[in-house]
Amino acid sequence: MDLRIVAPAEGMDLASGPGDLAQDMGLQSAVLLSLFCDARDAEAPAGTDPRGWWADVDGDQWGSLLWTLSREVASREVAERARQAAEAALAWLIEDGIAETVEASAEYPSPGHLDLTVTITRGRATSWQHLWQDLNTETPWTGGVLRLRAV
Repeated sequence: MDLRIVAPAEGMDLASGPGDLAQDMGLQSAVLLSLFCDARDAEAPAGTDPRGWWADVDGDQWGSLLWTLSREVASREVAERARQAAEAALAWLIEDGIAETVEASAEYPSPGHLDLTVTITRGRATSWQHLWQDLNTETPWTGGVLRLRAV
């Protein structure tokens, strides 16, 4: 069991339950951390902060490059890069046999507001089955939509 991480309107927080911190099997929390922690930007210009986790090693990075899009002007191209960044950040779910597919879509429904939808399909994946047992089939994320589907 892990502590349940939720994404309220701003940032992330630990969820509370009756008299204690809430727990879950960890899949929802792992997805949120994978998407919203900053991955190191290998293409960051010299003299700028590439961010990321100091212990990242080649071939095993944590987080996503969604943070690199924060200063971009809303466009279809930026939405497509957000979609690609989300899928890349969650590719480990497929590599580790936790999910069969990970699909993301991104759009700008209004200026300055990117909606990101991620659908994770368990399918025939059999590794880490216990991660799926207490996952809601649809989990709303304020500020966008994060859908995790246990199919």
